[in-house]
Amino acid sequence: MQDCYYYYYYYYYYYYYYYYYYYYYYYYYYYYYYYYYYYYYYYYYYYYYYYYYYYYYYYYYYYYYYCSTFDSTRLDSIGLSKLEI
Repeated sequence: MQDCYYYYYYYYYYYYYYYYYYYYYYYYYYYYYYYYYYYYYYYYYYYYYYYYYYYYYYYYYYYYYYCSTFDSTRLDSIGLSKLEI
């Protein structure tokens, strides 16, 4: 029988990067047009908020299913990990 595992590795998930990028600019212009004081406050707030999620989601999990008969622990040495099921 073959041993089946879930392998995952880190990769650049640009979807989350651009999502929070536009999310940041949405509040940037919103508070700019309505309240100058709140615009100045929330500008810096969402500025760091945006960078927080940028670095948090910059490396995201990519999962794929894999079945093999050889020793899969060798993949751990190149940065891959296994989740047994």
